[in-house]
Amino acid sequence: MAGNIEDVLRNSDGLKSILNEAKIAFFFRKKGWPSEQSKYYVDQDTGKLREIDVFASKHYSPPRLAPSDGSPIININVVCERKSLDNLNIIFHSPPPDLLWRNSLEHFWLGWIEELRDITLQIATDFSISDVRIINRVHDYLTARAYPINSRALCVHVDLTPPPVDIQVTAFREARGAKSFSDDTIEDARVGPLWNAIRANLSAIKAVRTQASIATRSWIHGIDFRLEGPDRFKKLAGFFIDTELLRNVFFHSFVVVDSRLWRVVRERVAEVHSARVFISTVDNETRYVDIVNARFSELYISNMLRHFSRSARKSNSRLKRFIESADWMPGQMEEELARILELPAGRESTNVFTSRLDNDFRKSPSNIGG
Repeated sequence: MAGNIEDVLRNSDGLKSILNEAKIAFFFRKKGWPSEQSKYYVDQDTGKLREIDVFASKHYSPPRLAPSDGSPIININVVCERKSLDNLNIIFHSPPPDLLWRNSLEHFWLGWIEELRDITLQIATDFSISDVRIINRVHDYLTARAYPINSRALCVHVDLTPPPVDIQVTAFREARGAKSFSDDTIEDARVGPLWNAIRANLSAIKAVRTQASIATRSWIHGIDFRLEGPDRFKKLAGFFIDTELLRNVFFHSFVVVDSRLWRVVRERVAEVHSARVFISTVDNETRYVDIVNARFSELYISNMLRHFSRSARKSNSRLKRFIESADWMPGQMEEELARILELPAGRESTNVFTSRLDNDFRKSPSNIGG
């Protein structure tokens, strides 16, 4: 009986699945990237616990500079779904080149307008500040640190593009022989297993991005504030805010399948090994997921990691030159922030500040202390 069970398990889809995922994780580790198999997250749309088949990440900073030195840092997070789908053919259609969106990895940065707004309001809450003038000065301070030269963002020179693929497309179909899955509604689970894998990747990236925001803010509103009180925050917050403004976090996702991949060219089909599927919604949000044939997955990962390494190092070098030209150093204005937080409070409500941000948030920053 035991032998029969072993034979069943040896040929089971479950064993094949877990070994296939392990192989992808190994390809990352082989190239020096830490990777994890079966990493879990909470789906922000459904509240359910979901699994990432393979998660890999790495950070890059300039040589001989540690993150504690306040040097530029790039974090790259990669999510992979590994699906068999060996009984399917995936057919892709390429639009004219002018319909393709700009290639860029999804990007988180502490200096985005929405992030600065939230940090400002969090500081106001932590210090029980209700005086709109003080709150506005905190916001102006943060904005001036994030946009130091003519309102140009610190991250303006930091840009990572996705790795090379055979084709870039906006439409695909999953087919068993001559029969394709219906695509009447994306909510229908029967729409196809590849689309389900793509949705899982997009959901995972959303969760990973949220966690990146939480982790970045924890350096500013972390346990030190709660344990040691506001005095330590006033002394060190300026430095930690600046170091996190030098951090850029990027996200990439791909699906590895056993299916054969095909490109439609003038009603003829040609086999390809990888494709980038752009997904555009009616609210003008565009994201992408790469689809890779399993036989070429190691080559794809190798090329991807080489591409990320070169791009990250170039971006960090450009950012380093930019902050040097701006005479910008982490923590150089932390005493100014401490003085702002020491100002006597008035009577105005934070609601006034919130209203002002809603109406005028995109105005140029005023001078620090002005």
